[in-house]
Amino acid sequence: MDDSIVVGNMRLLIVYLGGSRNQAGVPSEALRVEAGATVADVQRAIAALHPGLAALLPSVRWARNHQFVELSTALADGDEVAVLPPVSGGVARAVLTEAPLDVSEALLAVADPGVGATVLFVGTVRDQSRGKGVTAIEYQAYEPMAAAELERVAAKLSDPARRIDVRIFHRHGRLAVGEVAVVIAAAAPHREAAFEACRAAIEGIKKDVPIWKRETTEDGDTWVGWSGG
Repeated sequence: MDDSIVVGNMRLLIVYLGGSRNQAGVPSEALRVEAGATVADVQRAIAALHPGLAALLPSVRWARNHQFVELSTALADGDEVAVLPPVSGGVARAVLTEAPLDVSEALLAVADPGVGATVLFVGTVRDQSRGKGVTAIEYQAYEPMAAAELERVAAKLSDPARRIDVRIFHRHGRLAVGEVAVVIAAAAPHREAAFEACRAAIEGIKKDVPIWKRETTEDGDTWVGWSGG
């Protein structure tokens, strides 16, 4: 008898490790997804199958056949996909990725029955800048440091004792007009604290996180900021 959970025709083995095993209720399970599915598709499928695990998934790492992978990684029939919670027991509050951002993931990350207000900031690539038409933006990140600084900003503004939770998702690489570059979710029992934390997060990113942007306009490419015009 086939005991797999059917979502499509490609069969995967999902392995739950650490605390994710408690939330899923099983150490592993078969999952069928559509051909061409990515790790992000698997994440969404698992969130739907195991609601208790959904809010934790943005903080986990993923492995395919015993190697770390990104959410954008494509999967093949027969792959083993492992859910890896933070090893230290801490909660990752920031994600730096080249993969497209999903606003719903940010909302899930701060979901809490004690929260009365959630403020969401979504930064997108606009088609105009300084009077010129923009067709794309390249975000260049000093990756290890940028990831650490994003985490520091989010952790500094979060306050578990006051049930204030801030999560930051930031893309790097080349983005087209209309694509989401950054998502910040700030949740708190009351709206004042949530608004304050969200605004402080975006200002902290602009001030301290080593991510630069190069705009592609009708006049060519221009780095924004120092000596960039």
